[in-house]
Amino acid sequence: MDLQPVHYDKSEYVETATGNKVNRKSKLYGSQNIILNGKSILMKDCVLRGDMNSIRAGKYCVVGERTVIRPSYKRFSKGLTFFPVHIGDHVFIENDCVIMAAQIGGYVHIGHHTIVGRSVILRDCVQVLPDTVVPPDAVIPPFSIVGGNPGMTIFLILVFRKSLDCVIMAAQIGGYVHIGHHTIVGRSVILRDCVQVLPDTVVPPDAVIPPFSIVGGNPGVIVGELPESTQELMMQATRTFYDGFTPGVKDTTIVA
Repeated sequence: MDLQPVHYDKSEYVETATGNKVNRKSKLYGSQNIILNGKSILMKDCVLRGDMNSIRAGKYCVVGERTVIRPSYKRFSKGLTFFPVHIGDHVFIENDCVIMAAQIGGYVHIGHHTIVGRSVILRDCVQVLPDTVVPPDAVIPPFSIVGGNPGMTIFLILVFRKSLDCVIMAAQIGGYVHIGHHTIVGRSVILRDCVQVLPDTVVPPDAVIPPFSIVGGNPGVIVGELPESTQELMMQATRTFYDGFTPGVKDTTIVA
């Protein structure tokens, strides 16, 4: 995620003792049932329906503008029963989403204009692409990228958004993999965990790339090794966004 610092009007936010920053125009229904564990940001006009059942979120969570989080429900003979919502640490939910998941793991990124249906479970390290509709009761495994309507798993990989104009025909892509722009990954390729594929690379069919490899060229060959530091991708992204979300100087310029 390529995150830039955000400067906000300090008068528009309330900061709690645990570092949560809550926009004054956010709508928190049943606030006694909404628990934020700290360092989280609730943007303008987001809606949390704690009046239906409890909503619990971990640290360093971001809820974008106009996003709605509401508990899922199930219809029984005596009426509707609403279930709690559990959200892990380092979760980034962008603008204009509707979230009805039962559980969202840690290190999850949900793109804008996404609908996550009733009773969905998103495991750790999942990316949901913008404009996705995740159908009710779906269980998304760790390290998945989900997209489409209805949403389906595209690859099992946590990928950077800078990877553009690629053609991917791999059989398996591990976690913490970065594929550079204008890259072709051939049929039945297996990329193990912690692999970096440099831009403009052509990985030939049936290649198996071991962990911590750097691949480049045409045809692609291993050109180096990566360090053994991997699982801080979403941690770093959410912390960077939080730390860069700071009060700015209000523009008092008078336009004639």
